[in-house]
Amino acid sequence: MFSKIPMLLIGTSFILYGTNTQLPTNEQLQKEIESLSNLSQNKQPFHEYEDIDSRIHELQKEIYFLRGQLASTRDKQYAWENNSDRSGVAIGIGNALDFANIANGFGIKIDHLNYGALLRFGYIKYFNNNFGIRAEVFEIPFIVSPNPTQNASVTLLHHFFGIRFSFLQDIHVVASHFFGLTLGIGFGGNSSNEQTVLGWNFHIGVAYSFGRHHRIEIERIFLPSPSTIDYQNTYLISYSFIF
Repeated sequence: MFSKIPMLLIGTSFILYGTNTQLPTNEQLQKEIESLSNLSQNKQPFHEYEDIDSRIHELQKEIYFLRGQLASTRDKQYAWENNSDRSGVAIGIGNALDFANIANGFGIKIDHLNYGALLRFGYIKYFNNNFGIRAEVFEIPFIVSPNPTQNASVTLLHHFFGIRFSFLQDIHVVASHFFGLTLGIGFGGNSSNEQTVLGWNFHIGVAYSFGRHHRIEIERIFLPSPSTIDYQNTYLISYSFIF
């Protein structure tokens, strides 16, 4: 078979290039023969193509798996950034600390609020991982009685109520633990034995949140007051549960 290849190559050269074309040398013909021989003896097996198809199929499965992981990661990132789990209805209770002093018109000075409470109900909405707002109604019923060391028996019943809005700035510490700042404004009334006063109230404080549902706050609140009451030390400490 291979003995006829040189004549075939020479004939092909005459046909393609004519009589003026330079004929290939014996060395060039020998290389062509070896090349053709290698092609006939070393054919590419079909299983290599099967291996390529198998590899393509494996890569397609890996791409599908990675796309699923990417979608899951994006969902987790969206939930983390929007803090949808931390938003919810909040119900809280608290206590007043060093709440009020009575002016000299009563002839006594009260150092502490002996009985005071804080009730709050509202909704907290987080827009991202660090920032949220809160709208709530709250009530502070309390009894002011004289310092036991003083010879006086004046007792005042007070009741503060109102609505307020707060801006919440949280800093993530670890896991579900956050420290934050609270700043807000509200409007309410203060009724006492003497009179009722309506006006704006302001508050600022610090907060600690943990486990999604729990929030502890210490805040300073500035309240409108009757002329005989001086709220110079108005601090509240409270606990809220978020549903």
